[in-house]
Amino acid sequence: MKEFKAKIISNKKIVPGHYILSFKAPGIAKNIKPGQFFNIRVSRGYEPLLRRPFSLHRIAGNKIEILYKVVGKATEILSRKKKGAMLDALGPLGNGFDLEARASSVFLVAGGHGIAPMVALAEKLSGLNPQLSVFIGAKAKRHIVCDRDFKKLGGKVYISTDDGSRGYKGAVIDLVIRHCEAA
Repeated sequence: MKEFKAKIISNKKIVPGHYILSFKAPGIAKNIKPGQFFNIRVSRGYEPLLRRPFSLHRIAGNKIEILYKVVGKATEILSRKKKGAMLDALGPLGNGFDLEARASSVFLVAGGHGIAPMVALAEKLSGLNPQLSVFIGAKAKRHIVCDRDFKKLGGKVYISTDDGSRGYKGAVIDLVIRHCEAA
């Protein structure tokens, strides 16, 4: 773990309230593992005082991406950061996912913005060739993120929405249970 400053490459809205922020960090990108995260200072002032944690979303060469949802003052400030601005971060933090065990099939399950670290994990798993099934839960169709990313990696994607606007109507864990019972 170390404190570092990085230049923002992009900060794009991908669906209502959700953004992907990309920054260059060559030394960190080559050593980070899926499941690790960063604590990011979003302003130079005292408000908000504390750094906020953000999961690694994707690694692309020397570029790191985080996926986040605007839920409060800190993420609202982060959403207004422009290309070329500097990011003040601590990381990578945490142990990351254990990829030592090999399995012939893997289920990735996440609801809402909990999907953020799963893309980097799926990319890493794709090199190990398991059968990948991804279960994504969201409040509504417009809040679904990353489904195309998993499909590009060859994963079978299952979707649930609380309101039934796409896929199974209900909680993502109920969809997983139904899938397992049907198998």
